[in-house]
Amino acid sequence: MKQILIFIIVATLFSSLVHGQSNQGANLGGIEVIGKGEVVVKPDTFIFTITISERSKTANEAKSIVDKKSRELLSLADTLYIADKDIESSQLRIRPIFASETPHPVAATAEGEQNPQQQPGLIEVARNITFTLLNFNHYDQLLEKGIQLGVSSVSRLRYEVSRADYFYQQALDAAIDDAKIKARRIAKQANISLGPVVYLKESESFAPRRVYGMTADAPNYQSIPAEQQISAQVRLIFEIN
Repeated sequence: MKQILIFIIVATLFSSLVHGQSNQGANLGGIEVIGKGEVVVKPDTFIFTITISERSKTANEAKSIVDKKSRELLSLADTLYIADKDIESSQLRIRPIFASETPHPVAATAEGEQNPQQQPGLIEVARNITFTLLNFNHYDQLLEKGIQLGVSSVSRLRYEVSRADYFYQQALDAAIDDAKIKARRIAKQANISLGPVVYLKESESFAPRRVYGMTADAPNYQSIPAEQQISAQVRLIFEIN
């Protein structure tokens, strides 16, 4: 019973401490403002995956076609000076295709019942090739080559900003400046003297947000990278003199 009582007392003290820390700043007097800042940047890294697959009666035949298309695609990447470290080629995936998965009718037994064939009718071989591009102009060229080769699918293009932390710091500086401007404006309107900052809290960083996406440039379609918005937000409390 004594141990339970001690545990309850410790838990109560800990809860009070956490609550007090969470409310720090809420009980401070002064001028409280929220500052927001943002930086609009163009992404400099572009990632997408091309899937090459083929179905044939034998695995070797399907693999031969997939390998040939892969070599042609990688040959183009080589001429574009895309580094090997920026190309990831997955291992081959081999999947049997049974008669029940094909549109062809299933063979009937002597009794007239239809049963799926035990042996696969076709073998599917597939490979994924993922490109990380530092030059966006290469995307359309690889995409066009993939279409010519009759690839199975092309993933959605993913945009990334390699120096996101650097740009976030810029947005954070802008947010602090915004908070200071707001506080000075409030103090001026209230005819009071603004003192130093007594409390500052950085809000959780916001994920980059697109400003605009893919567009069409007539008469030929051309991909254009989406700009991204990196935001920051701070809460400041200024002392009143």
